[in-house]
Amino acid sequence: MPLLCPLPVPSSWVQSHGIITTSDMFFQEHLAWRRLPDGRTIAVTLLYYRRDDAPSDRTTVVTVFDRSFAIERLLALTDLTQEMTTGFLESFDPAIGPGGELVFCTTCDRVFVLDATWERPVASYDPKSGASGCSRLTSFSSGRLVALRGENELCIASASPSTLAAGLPPLVSVVRAYQDKSGQPSLAPFDRGSRGYVGELSTLGDDRILLPLLSWPTKSGASGTVSYCVLDEAGAQVGGLALWRGDDPTLPRRYPHTRCLGHPQLDGWVMRTQGAWYVFDRDGSRAVLRLGMAEDPRFKPLAPFLLFGIGHAGELVLLRPDHHTLLVSEPIAHPQDIEPALIAMAEVYTKSFTLAKKAVDWSGRAFVAKATPIAAVAPPKAEAKPKKTRAPKEATSPATVAASAAPEQGPATTLEALCQRPRDRDLLALLAAELTAKGDPHGRYIDVVCQLERLDLDDPARPALVKQRLSLEEQHLAAWLAQWNTPHDLFRPGDMVGGFPNGVFLNKLPKDVDGLGAQLAKLPIAELHLYGLKIRDLEMVFPMPTFRHVTTLSISGTPSTKLERKLVTRFAEIVPPRLEDLAMRGVIAPGTDLRALLDQATALRSLRLSECDIDDVKLGEMAESPTARRIHGLHLEGNPLRALPALHRWAALQELNLVGCSIDDRVEDSPATEHGLSVLNLGGHGTLGAGGMAWLAATFPRLVSLALPRRLGADAIPALRPFQGTLEKLEADLLFADSVQGLVSDFLPRATRLRELCLGTVTGEVLSAALSAASLTFLDLRGGATDETLQVLASHKGAASLTRVHLTGSFTDAGLDALAHSQRLGRVRDMQLYADTYTEEGVRRLVSCEALASLRRLRLLTSAMADPCRLSVEEKVEVRGRYEPF
Repeated sequence: MPLLCPLPVPSSWVQSHGIITTSDMFFQEHLAWRRLPDGRTIAVTLLYYRRDDAPSDRTTVVTVFDRSFAIERLLALTDLTQEMTTGFLESFDPAIGPGGELVFCTTCDRVFVLDATWERPVASYDPKSGASGCSRLTSFSSGRLVALRGENELCIASASPSTLAAGLPPLVSVVRAYQDKSGQPSLAPFDRGSRGYVGELSTLGDDRILLPLLSWPTKSGASGTVSYCVLDEAGAQVGGLALWRGDDPTLPRRYPHTRCLGHPQLDGWVMRTQGAWYVFDRDGSRAVLRLGMAEDPRFKPLAPFLLFGIGHAGELVLLRPDHHTLLVSEPIAHPQDIEPALIAMAEVYTKSFTLAKKAVDWSGRAFVAKATPIAAVAPPKAEAKPKKTRAPKEATSPATVAASAAPEQGPATTLEALCQRPRDRDLLALLAAELTAKGDPHGRYIDVVCQLERLDLDDPARPALVKQRLSLEEQHLAAWLAQWNTPHDLFRPGDMVGGFPNGVFLNKLPKDVDGLGAQLAKLPIAELHLYGLKIRDLEMVFPMPTFRHVTTLSISGTPSTKLERKLVTRFAEIVPPRLEDLAMRGVIAPGTDLRALLDQATALRSLRLSECDIDDVKLGEMAESPTARRIHGLHLEGNPLRALPALHRWAALQELNLVGCSIDDRVEDSPATEHGLSVLNLGGHGTLGAGGMAWLAATFPRLVSLALPRRLGADAIPALRPFQGTLEKLEADLLFADSVQGLVSDFLPRATRLRELCLGTVTGEVLSAALSAASLTFLDLRGGATDETLQVLASHKGAASLTRVHLTGSFTDAGLDALAHSQRLGRVRDMQLYADTYTEEGVRRLVSCEALASLRRLRLLTSAMADPCRLSVEEKVEVRGRYEPF
C-alpha cells in the first residue's frame, strides 16, 4: 500500500521567523534522501525565508523516518547552515558517515561532521587550513567511502575508519570527470566553450559507481547536456546509460539533472526522466525496463514527481517539490513490480494529500509540524458506491466520447509509435528502414530529407542528395499529399518536416469530426494550431489522439470569439503530456487559473500569452507555479504589464518578449536584481527612456540579444553602454533616424562582441558607418533597402565578414547586379531578398555569379518568384518562398 509522508517545517523555526503565508518569499529545496545502517532513513531539506527587504534566513532541516516511514524526529540546523554557506553560491551535499555521523560536504571541499546524535559538531575540515576535504561523499555496500574532490576528481578511500571525527581516511584518486592539467585519465575532454559539473554520486553493491556528467555552455542561451557513466571500483568506465532521444534527463535549475539511483534488490539503476521510467542493468549497458509516462494516462498524476530515493526494502521514494511530500511505493523486488506500484501511487495521491493536510497543519505553502512523531498517511479504503452519472450538456459523437474515455492502446507498428512520439528521430529512422526494405520510395525520401537536415550547407554530399529529393518529390509527392489530404484538404508541401506533414492549422471544423480525428491520427503531427474556434469546437478537438501527442500548441481567439476562463480550466485537465511550446492569444482568465494550467504542463519550456490581459498581479501569480522555474522562453506581447514581478522565480528563463507591453521608466521603481536572461525583445511602441534602459541593463547584465523599442530616444543610447561587452545581436529596425545615428556613433564602435545587426530604413552614409564600426557576420535591413543601399553594401570592405544578408525594400535588378559584381561578399551563404521590383532574370544572374560562390540558401518574397528559379539552380542553391521551410 503506498504511503504519503509530508516534509514539514518545524513550528519553532516558523514562530521565530514569522508565519509562512502565500505572499512571503519561502522556498523549500529538497536536497537528498539517505539510508541509515539501522533501517531508518532521513530526508534533508534546505529552507529559505524572507519578508520584505530583510536578509534571508535559512536552515537545514533533517527529517528522520523510522522503518514504517513515520517521522520520529525533526532537526533544524540553522547555525551550521550559516557556517556552510558563507561562500558565493556555495552549496552542500549530505552524507552518512561510517559511525552514523551526519556529514555535509560543500562545493569548496569543506567537510562538516556531526556526531551520531546529529546535535553536536565534532569536526570540520577546510582545505584552506591544510585539511583534506571533498565535495561529495557516499559509500559502497561494504562501507568503503567514495568521494569527489574539487567537483572533478573521483577518489576511493584506502581504509575504512569507524568514524570521521578524527579526519577523512586517505583518498586515492582513480579518475577525473573532466580533463584538467593533472594529466590523469578523464571521462570527458576539456571543452573551452562549456563548464563541466558532476551530479549526485550513486553506488551499487561494492563495485559499481554512477557518475552524472553535466556540461553547460558558457555562452548564454545554449542548452546543456547530461550523460551518465557507470564505473567499476577502480574507476574504469564499464558502461553508460542509453536513454531514448526524446527522454530529456535535464530538470529545473534547482534539480539540475535526473537522479539515477542504485537499487540493491534489482541489482541495477533506476531513473525517472521527464518522459519515462527506466531500469538499467548494473553495467548501464542495457535498459531492462522502460515505462513511457505519456503512453498510459494512469501515470499522469505522477508527472510532477521526481525520483528522490530508494528505501531499505527497495521502495521507490518519489518527491513532489511544490507540495513538499514524499510518496513511498510498496517494496520493489523485480522490474515488473514497478508498473503496478506506480499506478497504485498515482491512484491514491490526491486523497492521501488531502488527508495529510488535515493531519498536519498546512499553511498554504508548507506543512508546519508542532510535534513528532507524525505517522505516514495511508490511502483511505475505497467504498463501493455507485457512481452518479450526468448527461453531457452538449451532444458529442459516440466515437469522440469513446476516444476520450478509453486509455490509449500501445503502438502496434513503428508508424503508430511515431504518431505517438512525433519528434522521435530514432523512430523516424527505423520507419524509413522498414519502408525501404518493403520497396516503398517514401522510406528513401525520409532518409534523404533527414540526411539533408544534418549536413552542413557546404558538405559535398548535399548536391547529390538534393537531386534525389527533387526526383522523389517530382515522382511521388503528389500521390503522398493526396493520401494525406483524404478526406480533408489540410497539408501543403511547405508543411513537411522529416518527410511527413509536421503540423496542422484549423480555423473551422468539418461536419465529419470523427473522420478528421482518424485522418490526423495516422500522421506524426507535432504541431497543432487552432484559430478562431469556439469553445464547443475546441471540446471536440481535445479528445483526438493527435491532441495528446503534440509538442507545440497554439490557441487563438478573435475579436468575435474571445476565449475566457472556461477554456483555461478545461485545458488544465487535459494538457498534452509532452507539450513543450504553448501559445494562447486573446484568452482571458484569472492568474490563479493560469497558474493551475502551468502546474499541469510539466514539460513546458516556451509560453506565449499574447493579448491575454496579463498584468503585474497575474504574472506574479503565474510565477508561483513550479513550472515557471523551467520555462526558457516567455512571450507576453500586447499585455498591460508595467513591471516584472518575481523574476527570480523564472529561474531558467533565457528569452523574454515584451513587444507592445506598457513598460516604461516607472520600471526603475522596482529593485534591480540580476537575472541570467539572454534574449530581450522590447520592440513596439514602448515609452522606455534612459532610466528604464539603465534598470534593464542592471537587471539583465548578461544579455546577448536585444531588440529596441520604437520610441527610444537618442538620449537613452548611452544607457546601452553596459551591454557593449555582452551583446552579440542588436535589433534597431524600429528606431528613428536620430537614435540610429547615436547608436552607430556611440554604441557600435565599442560593441566588441556584436556580430548581428538589424536596421530599418537607413541612408547609405549610416550603413557605411555601421559596417565600419562593427565586424558583422549577419546584416538585416528590414525596410527601405534601395539600389543605392545594395551598391554601398557591395562595395564596402566591412561586408567581407558577412555570412548572412537579409534585405527588404524596393531594389531592382540593378541592385542585384551590384551584389553579383561585388568583391566583398564571397563568404555569404544565406541571403534573403524581399521585394517585388526585381525579375527572375536578375535572380538567375545573381545566383550564377562567381562573387557569391559560397551562397547555399536564397529566400525570395513569394513562392511564385521562387519556383521558376528553383528548378535551374536548386542543386547549387536552395531557393524557397517566404513561408517555405528549407
